[in-house]
Order: sequence, then C-alpha cells, then structure tokens
Amino acid sequence: MIADTPPRESAPTPGLGVSRSEIQAHFESRGWTFEPAGRRRPTGEPRVLGEASFGKAMFELIGPEDNIIQASMSVSFSPALREETIRSHTGFLWDFMKVILPGWVEAYALLGSHMHWASTGGSPQGPQHAVAEDRVFEVEHPEPWKLTISARLVER
Repeated sequence: MIADTPPRESAPTPGLGVSRSEIQAHFESRGWTFEPAGRRRPTGEPRVLGEASFGKAMFELIGPEDNIIQASMSVSFSPALREETIRSHTGFLWDFMKVILPGWVEAYALLGSHMHWASTGGSPQGPQHAVAEDRVFEVEHPEPWKLTISARLVER
C-alpha cells in the first residue's frame, strides 16, 4: 500500500503585509491619484506611482498586488507652500506609517525627528534607518525642505 503524500503548504509570499489596493484606497480618499509605472528593473516587480492632488507629494508602490515589497513617499516642507499644504504633507506621512508600518514605535520616532529637520530646511548627514525583523524603514532628505520615507523588506 502506498501512502498518500500530504499536500504541501506553500510558503507565504514575502512582503510588507499590505496590498496595493488597500494603500491606494486609503490615499485616494485623501485626494491622491495612482497610475501603473511599468516594472521595476532588474527584478520585474510591478510599480505604481501616486501623486497628491495639491502640493509636492509623490508615492511609489512596488510589488505584487496582494503584498507589496516596498513603499516610498516624498513630500516637501518648503516655506513657499501654503500652511494647509504642509499640514496635509505631515498627515500623509503619518498615514503612510499607519497603513504600512502600524505600531512600529522606533520607526515613528525616527520619522518625528526627521520631520523637524525637514521643516527647518536642514538635514542630518545621509539617510537613517530602523530595522525590525524583515523590514527596513528609511528616512532621507534628498534636498532642503524635502523628506523621503520608505519601507521595504530586508535584502537577504
């Protein structure tokens, strides 16, 4: 008698644990629009770019629909922007954290300190990051008054 082979459980797809549609729906309700942007090279993951309806704010989502592997947001805190726009950009950053990295206290603290830097036009030297389990949260200031945050899987 030959015993049946038990079915194999497939390994979970690595990702940040949130779908593109969840993220897009959350931000579309706040005035963002999203468009497919081709595939990421050289790995071939799909990319979607988002833009806020006002001000200078951009979003990039990378990975499969059901479980993205990377998300990045860039906002401006330029004094040339209206105060309302700057408040919206602040809210967008906290929304990013709430939707993509809920409860990660160290990442929230890192973002809070960098929001101060961005709002004064300064920046610490180079990007800074926090790592927890399989995720990296990175904050950088690509130019004065600008802040870029990203969450991605740890590269193994």
